[in-house]
Amino acid sequence: IAVKNGFEGTEEEWLASLKGATGDSVNVVDLYNAVVKNEGYKGSLSEFIVEYFTDKAVAGASAYDIAKYYGFEGTEEEWLKSLKGETGIAGADGEKGDSIDLYSVYSKLIELGEIDCSFLEFVQTYLNADLKLDNREVISKALLSGVIVTASSSAINDWDIDTTGQTGSGVIYKLNKKAGDCYIITNYHVVYDSDLKKVSPYIYSFIYGKESIDYAIVSEFIGGSATYDIAVLRVKNSEVIKNSLCESVKVADSNKLSVGTTAIAIGNPKGDGLSATEGIVSVDSETIEMTPVTTKNVTLNENGKVAMRVIRIDAPVNSGNSGGGLYNANGELIGIVNAKMIISDVENIGYAIPSTLATNVADNIIQNCDGEENVYVKKCLMGVTIKVNSTAACFDEKTNTTYLKEEIIVMDVASGSVAYNKLFVDDIIKSITINGFTYEVTRNFILVEACLKAKPGDVATMKVLRNGLELTVSITFGDSTIIG
Repeated sequence: IAVKNGFEGTEEEWLASLKGATGDSVNVVDLYNAVVKNEGYKGSLSEFIVEYFTDKAVAGASAYDIAKYYGFEGTEEEWLKSLKGETGIAGADGEKGDSIDLYSVYSKLIELGEIDCSFLEFVQTYLNADLKLDNREVISKALLSGVIVTASSSAINDWDIDTTGQTGSGVIYKLNKKAGDCYIITNYHVVYDSDLKKVSPYIYSFIYGKESIDYAIVSEFIGGSATYDIAVLRVKNSEVIKNSLCESVKVADSNKLSVGTTAIAIGNPKGDGLSATEGIVSVDSETIEMTPVTTKNVTLNENGKVAMRVIRIDAPVNSGNSGGGLYNANGELIGIVNAKMIISDVENIGYAIPSTLATNVADNIIQNCDGEENVYVKKCLMGVTIKVNSTAACFDEKTNTTYLKEEIIVMDVASGSVAYNKLFVDDIIKSITINGFTYEVTRNFILVEACLKAKPGDVATMKVLRNGLELTVSITFGDSTIIG
């Protein structure tokens, strides 16, 4: 909106410009006028403030709710009036603005431990909470984090139209544009050569707008997992990356997905270049069976298949979409597309690996990689068997979404395990914190997948209910186990 109204500069410079003379004010009137002018908004300034300043990152509380939480006494109308200074122009000093003091809200939330992010990240999240982005903007941004991935048995100089190998997609996960370095997440099956029975020796990536052979980016395989169908590629000192508009992907917490969430797939269907399709999340979490491209060091179930947790979507995906990103309406990554159902009487049933699982696996690979092909996911185990004690559908009136909530209890603790005499049968697990990441254990898969973040020697802090009392339990992880 600021750019449409003539602002010139980066997003960071724009955010800096929002601060007033005291460094803690955001000008609301300018935002309001821009929305009226460009988006056709019909409401009053007061209505705009109430509707616009809703922070989904703070449990759905509005700015007025936050003000009350911090001690404001009065009606919402009185609160809105209080935003204006003595001269009728908002701001504590009454000099200029029509502004709301977000920095003090941010500081208070940091102090209370409610959030853990920079002010820049807070403002981005806070101001975007209720702003409905145009899909063109979302897709345009998503395209900048998408890549084509081509794996071949021959070097690019030897390619011809029939020997370019197999092609898929990927997302830029971590990026240092100045250095031309990045990590790319894709599917393991995209880079695995079934004829050679190993990962392809030559892997190249292509960014949007630079999809010809002249702009091929050498991409090094550093590790992968056929069990999770995730592989990580590394790019170093790429001039194409340095001189591009590409961006690293912003990752959403897929543990909090709900059915109906917008699902935009960015990929390379049929190898014809990056493109977009749109649908919704049909099922937020389910398990499917897949035949892995290799059974070496792979965790198989009793049917000789890999049991894989996925999101089901109805966005059209095809061969070549594999490894590509699945994005929500804010342009955040919610999954890595990896499969579709191909049956004559079935339409538009596709699958994606949830983003939190995919990035936990990717981080695990980056942490454990040593540059050799036989690098696999190494997972620390607690030696605990858990089960779902109860399941219920819940409705969140603040976000107007329905979600599932499970109560997870301990069924067994292996003797001699790191959790032995720390956790006990019938403990109800509420949360786990590993390396600064806290996971609310509201689904059975959350605890299992959180352990991918751990390495030997790390301490997990868990909150459990035992005989009606909430306790904090600390567990130190031992040696990791190769999952494959």
